[in-house]
Amino acid sequence: MTERSVIETAIAAIEATGDFRLLRRLRVEDLSRVESPSFTDLRVVALDVETTGLDPAYDRIVELAARPFWANPETCEVINVEPPCSWLEDPGQALSPEIKGLTGLADADLVGQAIDERAAVGLLVSADLIVAHHAVFDRPFVERRLPAAAGRRWACSCVEPGWRAHGFDGRALGWLLMQAGLFQSGRSHRAGVDVDALIGLLAHRLPSGSTVLKELYETASRPTLRFRAVGVSISTEI
Repeated sequence: MTERSVIETAIAAIEATGDFRLLRRLRVEDLSRVESPSFTDLRVVALDVETTGLDPAYDRIVELAARPFWANPETCEVINVEPPCSWLEDPGQALSPEIKGLTGLADADLVGQAIDERAAVGLLVSADLIVAHHAVFDRPFVERRLPAAAGRRWACSCVEPGWRAHGFDGRALGWLLMQAGLFQSGRSHRAGVDVDALIGLLAHRLPSGSTVLKELYETASRPTLRFRAVGVSISTEI
């Protein structure tokens, strides 16, 4: 037996007791099974941003990471993962202590840095679907910074999959990843690390037999409507 098969046998025996559950290191490159995807395959871009704060009207992106991958259009199984893309950007202001602590970035890391707009826009417009774990946060920042990439199809892996129905607790990316039996080395809340975690989560097969990406893609493909009541007064009376 090879060393790997011995390890796998030991893992199976340990987990069969029901008293232990082991986590496997996430290596997104191992998801690639096809060297040259077809133009009919689904092209997805996983994306994450780190920012100076929460308000896209005032705050700025300090790190943008995106990684394209390909999936079977029928099963939504990941078949090819491309190299990552990541850019730092000088926000023109000092980072708060909270952002420094969260991301590990320092002001000196950002001096003179800028997102390659042409490369970033080209990557985003090439996607059939852009996925972020908190798209309601990431999308406004991205579309404000890169207006040429606005109006694309986005999906949110945080709120759109039925996590609770599939036996998951919570919605934090790292916590979901661990419940999927995976762990990742590297600092969370760095955009590149979170992007790889997102791809690993999207590739996870749910108890239903389908991948997380398939459920997400089907949800994103349904038409949605937004209603606005313009000029209508809202009463505060009960």
